[in-house]
Amino acid sequence: MSSRKLSRKDNKRLRQRFDADDTNVFTGMGIKAPRYLQIQRRPEEEAAPFLYNDTGTKEFLLKCFPRLASKDPDHFHQAAFWYEVIHLYWRLGWTDRRIEEERGPLFFASKVGYTVQQIRRKIKGLRRNGKPYSTRKRGRPRKQSTDEVICFDRAEMEKWVEHILGEEIGSPVEIHDPRKMSLTGVPLSPALEQSIQMGDTGK
Repeated sequence: MSSRKLSRKDNKRLRQRFDADDTNVFTGMGIKAPRYLQIQRRPEEEAAPFLYNDTGTKEFLLKCFPRLASKDPDHFHQAAFWYEVIHLYWRLGWTDRRIEEERGPLFFASKVGYTVQQIRRKIKGLRRNGKPYSTRKRGRPRKQSTDEVICFDRAEMEKWVEHILGEEIGSPVEIHDPRKMSLTGVPLSPALEQSIQMGDTGK
């Protein structure tokens, strides 16, 4: 067995006889611990100190899982997993590989790593998928009812037309049949109207 670099098989043999945190294994024998067994310091220790105390962690989890207070089963299980990852990854400084070996198949490394990524996104104020929260109100946009359509008074409309055209309106505004209006809103000429009627009757 090498005195400096341990294989996985050698590491398992040592851990059967010594505790993983026993300093005599690594310092007394002059053996450097594998990287995944070394205690890691996280940048969140200064950026997010609430992860290192129960009160702050509870408030953080309640914010991430709002239905946790109502004992929702889905949110309860997710929050419990997040709390375990926070305790092992941040407070104890374990790596995701070590968490998998110590806690079993439910805490496989890829799931722990993905959870750590989600927690870091939530700390930054983002969604779990990394996208920012929308500033729009929830729900579908409200449709405008016919009662809310703006209606203009006839006298006000006449004043407005008089102001724009510079002439007084003495006679009531003629209301044209929409079927006799062109696309531009101008009344059709009698000849064009007659040709359209002849075309309709020929169908």
